[in-house]
Amino acid sequence: MKKPARDSFRTKRRRQVLVYTVIAVVALNTVVALSLPSIVLMNSDVSDASIARLSDIGQAYGVASAILSAIALVVLAASIFYQARQNRYDRIVAWRDSQESLLRLVIEDPATFGPCVQDTELFTDPGQMRRYYFTTLWLSFSRASTDLGFFNQADLREEILKNMFRSPVARELWQIRRQRIIETYGSITGFLGIVDEEYGRSIASEQKTTPKADPTFRADR
Repeated sequence: MKKPARDSFRTKRRRQVLVYTVIAVVALNTVVALSLPSIVLMNSDVSDASIARLSDIGQAYGVASAILSAIALVVLAASIFYQARQNRYDRIVAWRDSQESLLRLVIEDPATFGPCVQDTELFTDPGQMRRYYFTTLWLSFSRASTDLGFFNQADLREEILKNMFRSPVARELWQIRRQRIIETYGSITGFLGIVDEEYGRSIASEQKTTPKADPTFRADR
């Protein structure tokens, strides 16, 4: 965990250097733009020709200065946008690390820490509780990966959830989680809503593939 922290610090330092460089470029352009006319007049005779020359120089520099300032502002805006995105990423990583540390304690010792989190009567045995909290970490990882753009919603459905709900164990654990969510919030929305949709599709698909009993069949025949 220490290496990502060092990388994050170096990234922030590079962004700070970039911002300070852009500010310095804009400030330098401003100083040159204000002092250039005085410098030219001090080194030339005041005449119509010199004034015309000064006007041409001022116009040329004004165009160049405007271009440089525009580029500097674009770079600054991009840096601010990237910094905001990086800060959001850092917050998500910090939150996931904290969640993982806490849930890992429950997974390693459910008898001790499980009752501190929720009613253990929901589970049939400590093994089921371990699997339940592992799926909590798995769903949290999937949600963070989607939020950060590592894969899109189609990838989430096809590569994560569809494969997950092929397992009867995963379906059983989602039933427990689903019931708790509905009892607490009344409905399932957002990321968990997507998970629930794929759960419903897996149940429907299983029902379609399960052969139905022949209503005309009689056991006494």
